[in-house]
Amino acid sequence: MGSKKENEFKLIADLADHYRKLSNEQLLKISQEYSPNWDIKYRKALNTVLKERQLKISN
Repeated sequence: MGSKKENEFKLIADLADHYRKLSNEQLLKISQEYSPNWDIKYRKALNTVLKERQLKISN
């Protein structure tokens, strides 16, 4: 069984893989709906994919 930190990294990687399957438009829509109440892991995964695609959040 992995450590808490390893499990967190795996969850972020899994979330990023999910976000990679979405279109740019879907990713930007999700980023615009971001709420400070989101778990930070979701935000980190989303930011990773946005950076990979060189997309900017327009809030």
